[in-house]
Amino acid sequence: MVQAESRRHGPFILKSWDRGVGLSYVKNRGYWKGTPYLDGVRCTIYSNELVMQAAMLTGEIQVMQTMDVKLAESMKAKGFNVNKSTVPAHAYTICFNASDPKDPFNDVRVRQAASYAIDKKAIIDTIYKDTALIPTSGP
Repeated sequence: MVQAESRRHGPFILKSWDRGVGLSYVKNRGYWKGTPYLDGVRCTIYSNELVMQAAMLTGEIQVMQTMDVKLAESMKAKGFNVNKSTVPAHAYTICFNASDPKDPFNDVRVRQAASYAIDKKAIIDTIYKDTALIPTSGP
């Protein structure tokens, strides 16, 4: 169950959550930036990207998110707008043990050097075929 305090600060309020099926949100009339234009938002979870693509092509859904580069290229070829995002659908993380004082990664300069050594553009170009953005946070 979602706590009430955790769902009332954004433009939409969680109305329902059906695990593995989707989420429904209603507008938050008390949103500090003003009342949203939409009455609500429905997020459907698709376990099969071809079914999701069919829903997009038939107009059943208006937005889809995919990490499948070929699917994104296919949708772009069909005239859909394809946008890059820094919000990951999948996140790949390298974790350093910074809590052990004897570990080299306890030193922020070592962690920064490791971060600078990673060629983020090469990863995006190779894995994501230029369909992702390099995050602006971090070194």
